[in-house]
This record gives sequence, C-alpha cells and structure tokens, in this order.
Amino acid sequence: MEDASIAAFSIQLEAQSLGLASCWIQIRNRMHDEETKSEDYVKEYLNIPEDIRVDLIISLGYPGEKKIPIPKKMLILLRSIRENRRRIYLIQEVS
Repeated sequence: MEDASIAAFSIQLEAQSLGLASCWIQIRNRMHDEETKSEDYVKEYLNIPEDIRVDLIISLGYPGEKKIPIPKKMLILLRSIRENRRRIYLIQEVS
C-alpha cells in the first residue's frame, strides 16, 4: 500500500501542475455492498486479472470551480481544535 500511496501522490502532484484536479478513491479495505469487496467489484467491472491488486483509483479532470485556499491562521485554529478534541464548526464568509 505504501508504494501505491507514493505513486498516487506523485500522480496527483503532476496533475495539479498540468491544471487538472484529482480525487483519491480508496478501494482497499472497503466494501462495494454487504457481500462484495470494492476491489473485487472494480476488477470485474474493468476486467482486471486476479493477480493484480487494486488499492485505489485516482480520477482526473478539469476542475469545475476554483477553490479559495484556507488562510494559515484558520489552519492553525482548526489544528488546535482537533488536538483538543472539541467539535466546533467554523463558518466564514468569503467575499
């Protein structure tokens, strides 16, 4: 899984440098439904041989919207809240 994670991260960084958005889709240790593992479902759907593992999928595409970065002060505050294990929902108006 570690190798797959490193490769996936590299793909996502390269995609971003090309102006593409990406989304990591976790497959490993997930269930498609109550009886079928996600990995088995993906292998069957995409006709992937049994001896190949599917840990994750990365979707790539052009972003539908431009996200505004969270200011550093807000990130520090969010980290502090998580460390203290309190649930506080912050709503910030964006102009």
